[in-house]
This record gives sequence, C-alpha cells and structure tokens, in this order.
Amino acid sequence: MLLPYFSFLLACGITVALPSRENTLFERMRILGPLGRINSRIEFSCPALNPSPTVPTSVHALRPADIRLVAAIGDSLTAANGAKASTIIGLLIEYRGVSWSAGGDSDLTKAVTLPNILKTFNRNLYGFSTGTGSRDTANAMFNVARPGAVSAEMPDQANMLVDRMIEKLGTNRFESEWKLVTFFIGGNDLCSYCEDTNRYSTAAYRNNIKTTLDILHNRMPRTLVNFVTVLNVAELEDLHEGVVCKNMQFFLCDCAVNTTTREQVRVANLAYQKATNDLVDSGIYDTRADFTVVRQPFMEHMEVPTTSTGATDFSYFAPDCFHFSAKGHEAAAVELWNNMMEKVGQKGTLWNLADTLKCPSTDADINTLQQLISSLSNAQKEKIFQSLLENSNQGRQDNSNWCCNIDPGVEAAAKTRQTTYYVQRHARNKCGYSDCGLFGWSSCTSWCDTYWSEMQHGVETYIVYTPRLCPAGNLVCCAGYITVVNHCFTYQEVMNNKDVLEILVSMGIPINPTMG
Repeated sequence: MLLPYFSFLLACGITVALPSRENTLFERMRILGPLGRINSRIEFSCPALNPSPTVPTSVHALRPADIRLVAAIGDSLTAANGAKASTIIGLLIEYRGVSWSAGGDSDLTKAVTLPNILKTFNRNLYGFSTGTGSRDTANAMFNVARPGAVSAEMPDQANMLVDRMIEKLGTNRFESEWKLVTFFIGGNDLCSYCEDTNRYSTAAYRNNIKTTLDILHNRMPRTLVNFVTVLNVAELEDLHEGVVCKNMQFFLCDCAVNTTTREQVRVANLAYQKATNDLVDSGIYDTRADFTVVRQPFMEHMEVPTTSTGATDFSYFAPDCFHFSAKGHEAAAVELWNNMMEKVGQKGTLWNLADTLKCPSTDADINTLQQLISSLSNAQKEKIFQSLLENSNQGRQDNSNWCCNIDPGVEAAAKTRQTTYYVQRHARNKCGYSDCGLFGWSSCTSWCDTYWSEMQHGVETYIVYTPRLCPAGNLVCCAGYITVVNHCFTYQEVMNNKDVLEILVSMGIPINPTMG
C-alpha cells in the first residue's frame, strides 16, 4: 500500500497544493500535534521475577522470563512505517526498532515496546528488530511484516519466519527455546473490501488466518502466539480532517472513509472480528502442551484518542493520520502487554490511554484459555454450566459459538445525514493587454485562470447494512462444536470438564452430546 506513495505525493503537489506557505505549515502542525511520548508516565517497578526453575514443557505454565525469542508477522503497522516521520515522505521509512510488538531499540526508558518490556525479565531476549529498514535487512531480525500486506500473504510470512529462525538459530535452539509470536493483520483487507468483496470476504479472511495459524502450529514447537484482533477501521472517520489527512486516507483506505461504502466496511469489520474470535476460541490450537494461540482484543473497540478539550489527538498518528506515530506504538505496546496479563474472558477491548504497565501476578504465568479452565473449582464449573443452561432455556443466544443453518441475509436501510463538501470552481478573467496583430499595431486582451474551492452543505443518503436475526429453530452449534445441555462447547472444553458433566448427570440433567 505504501509503494505508490511517491507518485501520489507528486500528484498531491500539483492538485492539492495549499494557497500559501503559512497555510501549509499550519496544516502540518495541526495534523502532527505535539510529538510527545507516553513513557514519561510509564512506571514498571514490578518485583523481580525469575524464570521457571526448569524450562517449562507446557505453554500454560510459561512465565515472561521464560520467553527467549520474539517475532512478529503483519503489515505496515507492525513494520512501523512512519513512526518517527515528520513529513509525508517519511512514511516510506520502516522504523522497526520502535514497533509496538517487535521493536527493541534501546530499552524501556527510551522506547515502550513489547520486547523492551520482556527485556526487564530476560536480558538475553533475542529476535527483536532495531533501527530502520525493510524486512530483508539484517536488523529486522524476526519481524517479517511487510507494508501493504493483506491476510492472503500471511501463510508465506509464517513460513518465511520459521525458515529465518531455523537459519539464524539452528534446529536445536529453535526447538528448545520458548517463542512469542505476535500476529496482527486485516486492516488492508478491510481498506480494500469494497473493491473486491469476494477476495476480502469474511470467509476468505478467516481461511487465511487459519492457514497461517496451522503453519505456526505445525512448524513451531514451544510457541505462544499473540493473535491481536483486527482494529476498528471505522474510527478513521474521526481522523478525516484537513487536506492532507483526507487525501491520504482516500488513497490508503478509501473503502472505510467513503460515505457510500463506509457502512459496508463496518459490517465486514465486525464479521472479521467474530470469525477470528470463534476460530481462536475453538480450542483447535490447544491440542499440544507446548503451543497455544491467545486472542488479545484490545483493538476491537479502539477509539481515536482525544485531548483534554475533546479534540482528536493526532500526536498518536503519523503524518498520514493512518499509521501509528512512535507515541501510538508505545500506547499499543502498553495495551498489548496488559492484555497478556489479563485473564482469558476478562481482557479489555478498548484502549485506555491512562493505563500503566501491569505487573505479572505472583504465580507469574501468562494467561491462556487452558489456565482459566484449570483454575476453576468444581463448584465454579457447576455454576457456569447451570448459568449456561438457564440462559439456553430462556432462548437467548448466549455465546458466539451458535451458527444459523441457513443464510438469513442482511437488511439494507437508507438513512440521511448532514454533510459538508467542497466544490471546485474555475473562472477566466481579463488581466491585461499585450501587443499583437500585424507589426504589433493593435492590442489583445490577456486572460487569466482562477481556481478555488467552495464549501457547501447538504444532506447525503447512506445505506446501513444490518444482519438479519436467525429464524427460530435454525440456531445450531457451529461446525466442530458439541451440544451439551443446550450449549455449544469445543471438544477440548468438554474433555476438560468431564467431572462437571458427571455432576450434572448425577443431578438428573440430561447431557445428550451431539456434534454440530
């Protein structure tokens, strides 16, 4: 997506030129805002936390200090395009050293990133990227994200990552050391969604994610995968201000900011999130003790940061009002770490810019779904099953594992709203005379062209797409799920709760498990 920048910038220099140098500078400063850093408020004075006495054999007993290798796959948000840029041209530079999920420039006092947080527990952490450059530079290390990447490219990135790690580490080290891989993709799929709804459909996106996770599952031992749910691209609308921001966003993510397709993308955005949430929560990647995928949802309901006055805070974004600035990367790193410290089922889905880094709990294990299930007492499990049974008896769709056995379709409703738009105007005016004619014996009128933009107000119509409710009697458990006490569970969940099922049977509650 970033490769055509240069030609676009040249075009902007001709067609979107501002009327004066003063206005250009004003616009630039308004967009950038104060390029501060958030780590002035970051305190991370947690108690000393040692690695496990012996190298863990289970990912569900993994401590932060046990992680020896870090890696990442994704797009320009992981490559950190424009993170330290002060001009649009700076967006071409990949500042991988400050990437929220894979950067390792300096230390935590200079750059808040996930690897720099982990360095406080393990000084021998390896694999983080430093400095600037593409994924093919030596300092990129195990950050193989590529600007402009879409989900269809992720299987190739996964294989590239594994091959690079084996090449640099050797087979023995690759297989024996614990790895943390952060996987974040989907923004570019959504930004192109309206151009090809088949290529970027929810099913295609889910299949690409599943294929990628399958590769990591099959090829990477001793690995914890952070799957960061795709961000809410609809929030770009709140950044759609000023000449530069508007033009760059129309270039980078037209589908999300165009009034005729915005609602369509909103619906797809929610569908992407649900599809991958269901995939990760299904338990299909919990079949080995040394591998799991944990969903980190802090970007699901991400809102654009605001200042104390309620205005959009552009300091968290690069000059294109699309990518993160260094400050934005630091905020993302804080939220990612805190999601990792939060228990499954209790993870935050919103950015909280007042957040500080959370300390690991005393048992120090990184939270996984298996940990949550194992930590429940029999009484707690019984209450959970009873609650689920009551909800099901009330006819509510109480979790995300129910599917409709028919396609209910969507409702399309036209709505109106006030809008402001600009109309380009042009006029020709007399601006002087010049000698012309035979031997200059007469004068001719000289004409000049004048161009300007005129603000107009009006009412626009847009379409809201709403999925129809599944008709009564058509709700079934999704494929791969088991119906137990009128509820949908993965096979793994059922096996982990056999003792609770026995209690339910003894209470006279029919189980009758059937596959969905």
